[in-house]
Amino acid sequence: MKTKEELINDLQFYIINFNEYWEDPITESDLVKNTKETCEELISCCSLLNTKIKKQWNKNYIDYPKLVQDTIQNIISLVSDGRDLWHKIEYKNISRSFFDEVNGTNSNIKPREYDHYVEENGHLHFENEPLVRTNDIISTCKELIEVLESTESTKNLNKYEGKILYWENYESGSAAIRIDKLNKNKKGKFTFDGLLVTFETVNGKTDSDGVLISEVEDFPFDEIPYCYQEWEDEDEVIESLENAEEYTWEDLEEAITGTMTNLLESYQ
Repeated sequence: MKTKEELINDLQFYIINFNEYWEDPITESDLVKNTKETCEELISCCSLLNTKIKKQWNKNYIDYPKLVQDTIQNIISLVSDGRDLWHKIEYKNISRSFFDEVNGTNSNIKPREYDHYVEENGHLHFENEPLVRTNDIISTCKELIEVLESTESTKNLNKYEGKILYWENYESGSAAIRIDKLNKNKKGKFTFDGLLVTFETVNGKTDSDGVLISEVEDFPFDEIPYCYQEWEDEDEVIESLENAEEYTWEDLEEAITGTMTNLLESYQ
C-alpha cells in the first residue's frame, strides 16, 4: 500500500500540478488536516463533474456552466492552502531534488518560481479539462480512505514493523519475512509490505532446492509459504507473529548463505 503522504501528494498533483521540488509544502489544506472527510467530498464533487460534463469536452473553463465552475473551484480549494496558483510565485521552502543531490547542492537551495503550468487562457489544466483526472481522483481518494482505515486497524501491531521473522519447517520448506509496513485491506485481510524469503526443498511447493527472495507489497500473511499459522483477526495475527523466531539481518544473511553453500556442496 502507498502511504497517506504519497496519496495526498498524488491528489495535489492531479488537481493543481503540485511539485514539492518547485514550491513550498502544503500543510494547511482541508485534505491534509481532515483527510477522510475531504476525500469523501472530493469523490462527490468528481462524480458530479462526471455527470454534468460527461460529453462536453469544451476544454475551456469559461465555457462551463456556473455549477461546474463552482465545483472545480471547490475541488481546488480542498487540496490547496490559498496560495496563488495562477501566477509565478517564488518559493523558498522547497525539497532537494535528484539533481540537487547529483550536483551537490547544499541545504540552502535557491528559491524557485513556479506557476503550476497555467495554460494560455490563464487557467490550470484541471480547470480546463477536469474529466482527464476525475476518475484518478476518485480511485485515489478511495485508496487513501482504505489506507487511513488500515492504519487505524493495525495500530496495535506497529511494534512488528521493521522486524525479521522466521518460521522453520525443515524438509517441507521454511520462510522468513521482513515487515516494512503492516496493512489491513478492504477485504479485511492482514497483509504486509516488505521482503519475503522462502527456503525451498524438493518436498516443498517448487519441487526444487534453493532460496527465493522477493520484495512484496500488500502480501497476505495467510499466503506466506511454509508458515502454518492462523491470521483471521488481530489476536491470531499477534499470536502467529509471536510464534516466529526473530532474526537480525545478519542471522538471515547467514541462513541464506549457509543454505546455498550446503546445497552446492551436496551437488559436487
